[in-house]
Amino acid sequence: MMIVDDEYYVKEGIKQTIDWAKYQIEIVGEAENGEDALNLAKILNPDIIITDIRMPILDGVEFMKKLRENEINSHLIVISAYDHFEYARAAIKYGATNYILKPIDNNELIETIQKVIKKIESERNFIDSYNSFKNNISALKLGLLREIVYGKVLDSQSIKETLSYFKIDSNNIVVITIRISNYDKTALTTNEHLYMLKDYITNQMLNNVFARISNSGICLEKDEDEFVIIIGLDGDTDTLYEQLKNELCYLMRKINRKFQNDNFTVAVGISDVHLWDNIFKAYREATFASNYSPLPELNIIGCARDKDLIGIRKEVKDALKMIVENYNRDITIDEVANKLHISTSHLIHLFKDELGKTFYDCLVEYRITKAKELLLSTNLKVYEIAEKVGYQDAKYFSQLFKKYTGYTPKEFVDYHTFAGELKDEY
Repeated sequence: MMIVDDEYYVKEGIKQTIDWAKYQIEIVGEAENGEDALNLAKILNPDIIITDIRMPILDGVEFMKKLRENEINSHLIVISAYDHFEYARAAIKYGATNYILKPIDNNELIETIQKVIKKIESERNFIDSYNSFKNNISALKLGLLREIVYGKVLDSQSIKETLSYFKIDSNNIVVITIRISNYDKTALTTNEHLYMLKDYITNQMLNNVFARISNSGICLEKDEDEFVIIIGLDGDTDTLYEQLKNELCYLMRKINRKFQNDNFTVAVGISDVHLWDNIFKAYREATFASNYSPLPELNIIGCARDKDLIGIRKEVKDALKMIVENYNRDITIDEVANKLHISTSHLIHLFKDELGKTFYDCLVEYRITKAKELLLSTNLKVYEIAEKVGYQDAKYFSQLFKKYTGYTPKEFVDYHTFAGELKDEY
């Protein structure tokens, strides 16, 4: 366990007033600010971190954000002298187990620690059992599950028995689809990187979703470039669903950073929470979402809302908002930097550091998102839509649209007319 607080007496109080050996916990490090704590966490990778929220140099919110960016999955317990809603929300956003107010109640801290220990044990046991189970899955059952997901088997008893076989016994389920596109299937190096990306996604889902949010789920490969993930939710489904969306948002950001030099487009869609026997409807919702209008939390531009970008630099938030407000005209990064009173080179660096994307990428993605909305909600011609989202050249717009969605504008409308009919039918 690691303790992070700029107040000496708080750190000493935590260390000295509780018999940590009794709970088989070793304090392996301590720090006075988020920057030192981050460097230490990279070396120690502790199971548990107790951290203050208000600290010099790098505060607790930024520290938790950096932990996630560096894929340090320590369990977090936040302590604070401030009963502040924004801080509490940030703690929840970054997966903290509890938000404890100072002066610290030792009984509350011990109770939280015991809860964390149980979670760690549960995660480790789940990962071991999941890997063992995965190696012994019946091909017949796997095929039946695919048939159920794709709506070819609608019998409730068969669905129940098959989900139970895959240890999904929850009444409520969520389906996630992850599609990889815009890559050269004939290139050997591309295929190697695709394998790395797929392996990365499955490991992230196992360690950060299945083990932490729900011990009930399965990750299927629909084909070489699409995943279908079924997750069972028990307990407070609203809270778990929010955690799940946050985790997917982080996954997208991490993919953007880790694979930013590869020519991949990754689209994520998530269904609403459904009863287990509506799995086909959930799959259709997730597919529809990933192809048309992903949830704002999974779209880096959608994240321009303050509540979804806790920890992101204000300059980047403001730049994203300027994209949202000015996407339909010729807007440049020089203009945005000038209005924000910072240099263009600094803003370029901020976008790469915070989002793993360029300003231009974000502008195009938002324009394409708005174009999708217009294609499905109006009878405007393609050249008219191109003009409305900031492009005077309809041919160039169509090329960009194809690059970012995998469809021409006409194909997109045809596909979603069909998908929408299916969604209504089921």
